[in-house]
Amino acid sequence: MLERKFFMLKIVKTAIFLVILFILWVGIFKILWIKDSTSEFFKEPKNTLDIVYVGASNVYIHFNSSLAYKKYGFTTGILSAGAQTPVAIEYLIKESQKYQSPSLYIIDLTKFVNNLNIYTEGEFRNTFDAIPFSWNRFEMINNSLKYSNLKSDEYMNYYFSFFKYHNSWKKITKQNFIEPEELFKGFLLNTETLERKSQNIGYWNKEIESLEKDNYNVLNNLLNYLDKENLNCLFVIPKRGFYLSEIKKMNFISKEIKKRNYSVINFNEIEDLSINSDNDFYNLFHLNIYGSTKYTLYFAKYLHEHYDLPDHRNDKKYNSWDKTYEKLKEHYKELTQKDFEELVEESTLLLNNN
Repeated sequence: MLERKFFMLKIVKTAIFLVILFILWVGIFKILWIKDSTSEFFKEPKNTLDIVYVGASNVYIHFNSSLAYKKYGFTTGILSAGAQTPVAIEYLIKESQKYQSPSLYIIDLTKFVNNLNIYTEGEFRNTFDAIPFSWNRFEMINNSLKYSNLKSDEYMNYYFSFFKYHNSWKKITKQNFIEPEELFKGFLLNTETLERKSQNIGYWNKEIESLEKDNYNVLNNLLNYLDKENLNCLFVIPKRGFYLSEIKKMNFISKEIKKRNYSVINFNEIEDLSINSDNDFYNLFHLNIYGSTKYTLYFAKYLHEHYDLPDHRNDKKYNSWDKTYEKLKEHYKELTQKDFEELVEESTLLLNNN
C-alpha cells in the first residue's frame, strides 16, 4: 500500500514538473519567436472583429485598420505576413474562425500570380511561426511546403519551430521582450517616399493569361472552401506595381472569381483613389503613410456603404481601438513633426474632389 502511494506521488510530481516545464517552454518560445502583423491578430478578444483581411504585405502596409475604425466604427483584423503564400490563406481563415466570427473576409490576390516554389525559409516562417500549434497549422505547413523544393524530411523544422529557435537564447536582446512599436492593430506605418514610374489607368490592360496548374488549383480549392463554409468574401487587387505578365494573370483570376459570384475590386483601375506615384509609395510595390491614408479612407468608405457593419465607437469594450489610433497619431508626429489629422483631412478633400 505504501509503495503504491509512493508510486502515485511520483507520478503527480512528474506531471507537475512537466506542466511547469511546458509553461516555461511556451513563455520562452514566445520571447524567441517572430513578432509580426500576423501575431497581432491573435491578441484581439474573441468575437470582436467585424472583418478579417488576409494576404501578403500589401494588407498590413496599405490598410490602416484603426483609421477605418475612427471613421466608421467597424473593426478589421489584419491576418497578414510578408510574402504570404496563397496556399496558406484557406488555413488562415480556418484558424481565424476559432477566435472570430467576422461578417466579411477580404482576400488580397497579389501572390496568386507568383510561382509557388519561390518562397524562402524566412518568408514561409513569417506566416507559419505566428500561428498557434494545431492540426490546422500542420496541414497549412504541409500543403504549403509541398510546392517548394524541399524534401519531406526537411519539414520538421517548420512543424516544430523550436528546433529552429532553440539556440536563439544566445542572441536575445531587449527587442525580444517588447512589441514592434510601428505596428498599430497590425498596420505598419512608413513615412519614406520613393518616386516611381507612374502606372496610370491605361497601363492596366484587359489581356488574359491562364494561371499555372498549381496556382489554379490553389485558387480553386480556396473558392471551394469559401463556398462550402458559405463565407461572405471580397477579393482585392491592391494599388501597386505589377509586371505585364502578372496583370494578364490577374485578369484571368478576376474572371474566375466572378464566375463563382464573388466580387473583386481592382484598385489599379479606380481613378478616384488619388494615389500619386511620386509621393505615395515607399518602394515599387508598397504605399507609404500618405498613400495608405488615401487607400484606407476610400476602401473604408466603400465597406461602410456596401456592407452592414456595426459602429463600435461608443462601446467601452472597444477602447483599445481608440487608444491605438491615438498612439498612431503620436508616432506619426514623432516621425514627421506634423499632425496626422491634417493628413486625413487633406486626403479626404482630395478623394471628395475626384
